[in-house]
Amino acid sequence: MLAEPSAKSNDVLADGQKFLDANEPQKALDCFEKFLSAQPQNAEALVKKAAALEKLGRVDEALAFCDRAISADASLVTAYLHKGGLLNKLARYEESLKCYEQAMLVQDKKSLAT
Repeated sequence: MLAEPSAKSNDVLADGQKFLDANEPQKALDCFEKFLSAQPQNAEALVKKAAALEKLGRVDEALAFCDRAISADASLVTAYLHKGGLLNKLARYEESLKCYEQAMLVQDKKSLAT
């Protein structure tokens, strides 16, 4: 039986986002890793960890976490967008474009479902 996320774990995720916004990526990464130790398949947290890794210059790891987020939740548009941005920075334009196209497809499916 999966435990529901506690308010405390959500606070850790929010704290990580605050550190990320304040350009303190190492502190943000610490928060996201703590959160993910309890919820390793949380796609939103995986994308946030990718963002922290990117700010730390660890782009290959960031890409891997985008892939993990997509595996955990293939409907998370931000995962495709973040991955596309990383690939664009690496001058991997064709792969980047495919990620952006996938983000649009996922968003269109969500729009049709509502």
